[in-house]
Amino acid sequence: MHKEIAQWLYDRVMKEGDVYQSDAVSEIAEKFGDEYTYTNENGNPAIDRKVLAEFGKLKGDDITWNRSDLYWHKKTDLDRQLESMAADLPVMEDLPPISDLDQLDIK
Repeated sequence: MHKEIAQWLYDRVMKEGDVYQSDAVSEIAEKFGDEYTYTNENGNPAIDRKVLAEFGKLKGDDITWNRSDLYWHKKTDLDRQLESMAADLPVMEDLPPISDLDQLDIK
């Protein structure tokens, strides 16, 4: 059943473009049963980890997760272009630990 639910979620994201976690949880509970959903440690409705593992195998590079707004998003050409550009950005050096700041010559 985990693979079936993962396929359902994949198909839904690919068709609609965006699927919010809360909507997916409600629909999974309705279509497949409450045993495939739960409330996570942050108090958010969540999908069974085995379903998400199967979904992760399916989604590949087609779908991305928006962590701040809690939804899956079908990647667009612009998403892929931005990802490739980000790989070419310079890496910033780590900041010194706060304990070392008093040794910096800041005026």
